Amino acid sequence: MTEEDHFIEVLGLVESDNSPRRWGDSGRACGRFQDHPSYYCTWGPIESDFGGQEKTWDWAFEFASRAFFRAARAHSPLKTLGEIGMARHLHGQIRWDGVDEFYAQRWRTCELRVTARA
Repeated sequence: MTEEDHFIEVLGLVESDNSPRRWGDSGRACGRFQDHPSYYCTWGPIESDFGGQEKTWDWAFEFASRAFFRAARAHSPLKTLGEIGMARHLHGQIRWDGVDEFYAQRWRTCELRVTARA
């Protein structure tokens, strides 16, 4: 499993227990990764990314999370997966300030689950 795949697996567990039909944040976030419209507009696919084929919303949301991960990793190669996940959770952009302790603990728990399965 690549580092990016590991990030995606943990992120799906943390955000929705891997439920692509989940709604959260009082209806402002949806999908396996709990995307908000502004996040999706920034990181989501453009027309050419679809390759002329219809895709699922889950595919599009995963695309956005992978794009965010790649940009964060390129910007700050020494950040942990948890730090990248926290930036995504708190800001939806590459910013390293702030911590949500509940989210950090949930990330650690889910990361252990994914590592144990690998």
